Amino acid sequence: MQKNELIHVHNLLGTISREFHENGILESEDLRTYRELGTSPMTMHGSRAEHAEAVIELAGALAGAVTDGTESEETLEDEPERAVTA
Repeated sequence: MQKNELIHVHNLLGTISREFHENGILESEDLRTYRELGTSPMTMHGSRAEHAEAVIELAGALAGAVTDGTESEETLEDEPERAVTA
């Protein structure tokens, strides 16, 4: 992925994180490690590697927020009609 594409994805994830925070899905503490990186979507001078690391960290925080308190994968496998396929 090129730097401009990473910045775009970073910006999209940032928008999702704000929505999650406003809706109580994500807590400020969940983003502590991401914020410590110091690379935001608006950090145009940041390197491609810095944005990639930030995207990975932010995506992980968002994934963790939506999986907290949800059914386990094993439960979904037991109920195939509810399983999501690609």
